Amino acid sequence: MSGQLPRRTFLTGLSATVLAACTLERTSATGQAPTMLPGGPPAIPSVTTMTSPIPAPPDVQVALTWPEVEGATNYEVELNDAIVATGLTAPGFLLQFGDRAIAPQQGVNRWRVRATNGAGSRWSLPDTFVVTSVNQVRARTFDFEDPGPIEGTVPGEGTELMVGAPYAFGGTGQGVAMRCTSSINTRAYKNHDQLPLQECWLRLCVNPQTWSRDGVALNLGRIRTRPGGAALGADALDGEAIGDGDESESGVEPELGSPATSELLYWTTGGGIRSTSVRAAADLRPNTWSQVQLGIRSDGTVELWQFDGVREILIGTGRNPDMAESKGQVSFGNINPNLNMTFEVWLDEMAVGTNKLPWASPLTDRSEPVRPSPVVPDELGVTFSFVFGSCNNSSLLPYDSMALGAAARMDPTFLIHLGDHGYPDTGAYRQSRAAYRALWSDLGHESNMTGLLERPWLMVASDHDLGGNNIAADTVVPFASQAFDSYNQNDTGAQPQGRFGSTFLADGAIELVWLEEIVHRSPVKDFNGPGKTCLGPEQKAWFLDRIATSPSDLMIVASQTTIGHVSESGWIQYEFERSELIEACRARNGWTRWLSGDKHTARWAYFEDRLVEWGAAAWAEIPQGTPQPAPGVALSASGPAGAFPTRKAALDALGLSGIANATSFGHCEIDTVAGTAHFSVRDNNGEVRVQRDGTVLEETISYRTRPWGSA
Repeated sequence: MSGQLPRRTFLTGLSATVLAACTLERTSATGQAPTMLPGGPPAIPSVTTMTSPIPAPPDVQVALTWPEVEGATNYEVELNDAIVATGLTAPGFLLQFGDRAIAPQQGVNRWRVRATNGAGSRWSLPDTFVVTSVNQVRARTFDFEDPGPIEGTVPGEGTELMVGAPYAFGGTGQGVAMRCTSSINTRAYKNHDQLPLQECWLRLCVNPQTWSRDGVALNLGRIRTRPGGAALGADALDGEAIGDGDESESGVEPELGSPATSELLYWTTGGGIRSTSVRAAADLRPNTWSQVQLGIRSDGTVELWQFDGVREILIGTGRNPDMAESKGQVSFGNINPNLNMTFEVWLDEMAVGTNKLPWASPLTDRSEPVRPSPVVPDELGVTFSFVFGSCNNSSLLPYDSMALGAAARMDPTFLIHLGDHGYPDTGAYRQSRAAYRALWSDLGHESNMTGLLERPWLMVASDHDLGGNNIAADTVVPFASQAFDSYNQNDTGAQPQGRFGSTFLADGAIELVWLEEIVHRSPVKDFNGPGKTCLGPEQKAWFLDRIATSPSDLMIVASQTTIGHVSESGWIQYEFERSELIEACRARNGWTRWLSGDKHTARWAYFEDRLVEWGAAAWAEIPQGTPQPAPGVALSASGPAGAFPTRKAALDALGLSGIANATSFGHCEIDTVAGTAHFSVRDNNGEVRVQRDGTVLEETISYRTRPWGSA
């Protein structure tokens, strides 16, 4: 072998035009030159790979390629520490999805190739690519929850779901142990409700540990329709967003083998794993992690898959016609009350998708929760944009049909989240500081949220972020408040936890202000007198000073609730303080634009040229009707109409598409050269919303001008 091999791309993939199961994202190798050993085995060049993601549908063939090595007689390929191909006589190997196929995993995939000649063999430097699910609608990992028991849907003596590090798939992070120490009551499970999906897939990582009897059907997971008209999250709205609806309304769960309402994934202890409608079984080995995936297509076809770390295997297919209806709930754990046995099974990485999901990777970095980055004004550029909105429920999915998905597709420079991010108070996670952060982190698994989390965020707290609906200073939950403090990355110049503050954009021409309107506020239902406050004395004095002294041409105020419309928990409930702020804004020689969330409807409220509110909500929740303009508003628009006590009622009246159509988000584009700011409220397709009365919810202002004259 003579001369140095040319540097070439070491990893390539087939291009694809359909965005479906996963995206391949390339990461860079070291890029060092190969070491040449005269007379020794062939050298494999190391190279730098591309970083652009390639869309890949579930049946994509991912081509691993490398340069032909002079003198090599054969090659072998290692993927994720397992040899997946040997005796290759030419460069190149395909990874693909399908029965018995060698498939990549979700997350980081490591691979390398070894070339052999008569003198020996040599490995290339390892390279990586990242598979990211784009049709995953929910993930529940346990990495960032508190170690210890989590509450099941139906708590009982003798069983528990225990979070801990020893139970983690891949040996890092945390998993959950499903334990039964009393054979009298063997139920240990957790329900997760959702707005129904036409096609639903449940993926679990499973590791059986102990069991006292062979041949017993032990339930591991379930996909359910929610029969009998049960509400999907039956909490009353009470003027705000409803909760997660985590408890079973009837309190009676179907037994194994009841396909009319559920498709169950179960393991016959000491034997194989199967589902209600798939009678074929594959072994589930003790003390060994295995991945399984149960899917129900829109026509009721059931598929059961297993992954051994290298190959995915179609265990079998079946039919459950009654499950052709929408799928409104997934669960993990055992629902059967009396199996006359004791057991322990470890579970991890519960994920739900609208199509078959890529397999979980044990190589995932579990060291830190997923968090957004802070907004850095100096990095925004001469033109930039941001989206704003609030109220994305963790169980109202998929986001891609909602306004949040449209906001992600706008590719904003940064995002302003105006509160109710995932509704961590609703019971799907253990109620603790760590669990709030765990839920927010897990929301990052959803593809639209993944894209948005690649952008900087400014976060404003609303009531569901801090412990419950309509909470106030005396009812804020301390650990929820601590969780928000440790999760947001707002500027802390004005307040140590970043709860309120301001920053200058566009070289000082724009001041962006954000407010804290929960932890200091008087109870919403208190008498509406002069002493009733939303901001508290310190923040109120600070904000009035910013309004009076800001040198900016345009002040943008991020508020978790509406100041221009009537709401049960809005600024209208703090009448005297509201009036002070409005008069201060009117006296200011500059433009002021309030951005608000909370109320689930698109809104616009015009006080005068210098003062306008733009309201956008919900990113992903049900509508709350048409609010009336509050005092002082000259012109307004809001809607669409429709207020519903439960998600079930909204679904019955509107359908999933109707709920999605009612969602909204705000958008603002700043041109610092022209001195313009374009504000709009947009629908779930990303189009500027036009109200029923013809009002177009957008405006462009030249913020350096003063149409009202000098103050």
